[in-house]
Amino acid sequence: MKTKVKLVGLALLAMMVVSGCHAKQNASQSETKLADQPQPSKLTTALKPASQKAAEDSGTQSNQQVTYSRFYYHQNHWRWALTAKGKTIVKGIVTKSQKKDSDQKLTIKRNNGQKMALTLSWLDGGLHSYSLKSSTPKLSRNFIIGDDGTAWTKGVPSELKGTWETGIYDAKRLNLGGKLDSSSSSVDKQTPKEKTYFYILDTTLDGLNNSYDQQGNKAGDGAGWGVNSNVSYKKLTGGDYLLKSYWAGRKVAPDVYRVNLTGNRLKLIDTLGDIPVMTRKSTKDTPVVDDESSSSDTDSDSTSSATTATSSSGADTNNLTTAQVNDWVWTNMLKDDLKGNPDKFAQSDYLFMQNMNKKGTLDIDVRENHSTRRMQEAGASPDIDPRVASYEINAKGELMKQDIVTGKYKVVSTQYGE
Repeated sequence: MKTKVKLVGLALLAMMVVSGCHAKQNASQSETKLADQPQPSKLTTALKPASQKAAEDSGTQSNQQVTYSRFYYHQNHWRWALTAKGKTIVKGIVTKSQKKDSDQKLTIKRNNGQKMALTLSWLDGGLHSYSLKSSTPKLSRNFIIGDDGTAWTKGVPSELKGTWETGIYDAKRLNLGGKLDSSSSSVDKQTPKEKTYFYILDTTLDGLNNSYDQQGNKAGDGAGWGVNSNVSYKKLTGGDYLLKSYWAGRKVAPDVYRVNLTGNRLKLIDTLGDIPVMTRKSTKDTPVVDDESSSSDTDSDSTSSATTATSSSGADTNNLTTAQVNDWVWTNMLKDDLKGNPDKFAQSDYLFMQNMNKKGTLDIDVRENHSTRRMQEAGASPDIDPRVASYEINAKGELMKQDIVTGKYKVVSTQYGE
């Protein structure tokens, strides 16, 4: 009997030991799992947006080999790995970080014990793409978050093409990544509201933020987000799309947007802050910028107005094609804005944005096209497309130009081509 009691006691003791071991093992696993969660820090803030695997952009690929970058947290350290075809090229621990301007200067201790200095720079305000640069080993590559490395499709999908717009909303000045600027003085008290346009076109991706007063009256036109070229897209899951173009046509400077399409409503994800949902204003492959007209879907050979007014040149100045309107404005620019230096730029170095206003007459907004070779050689910034002049063709078929000081329009030409 005593022997049985002893055996039962030993069995219970063994169960307690085993149970204790399992408890310790489970606790150890929980602690490890908890330890792999990064603690709030400046480094975590800087690297967490890049913790998703990102494929290298084709503009910096060597021999068409796609590499993949990823920052990740493991065993109490932020780490970085660069891979290709499942093989590791560079891997190491982030031992030091210092922010300089908008760049993050990182020190990586590689698995072989060597140190490398790596510079992380975000390429867009939505934190969808970044560049990595290092001198030793030599590295200069761009990566797009959410890209799986497969081929992109040229142009834009038909369901996204055209001009998209928000309603008028409270303006917010935001920092990189869409974080609200805590300074209340960052919003102009005279123009506390905005309206955003987003242009998804086969040849360019661009946008515009116009400003409004407290009553919702238009107070000013914003500068463009930057004209781009070589547009392509990639359809993701859940109605998401990646849209890509290149600053000023340079293949090494991608500009990436991520959007979500739900029904007929478009949302820019994390771009320039919390921009409200947009609806499509136009399906044409040309930008629409007026605030009053509900549609400006005119083809390239469409006319400006139905009113008849014939000039001595034989052209009906209220029934001009889009190209003729551009030519007429350009002729005036050569006499006025480019007077004395007519050969420096060509008509293709400017954007002519035409829209019917609420009066039923045609507005022409002229902006510099900073994606052209001549503009780039002149030192033009790819980030903006500054306005050069504003024109209007009135009900009489006369070309009018806005005075930049008074804001009033005056007639500058009554005959087409003069």
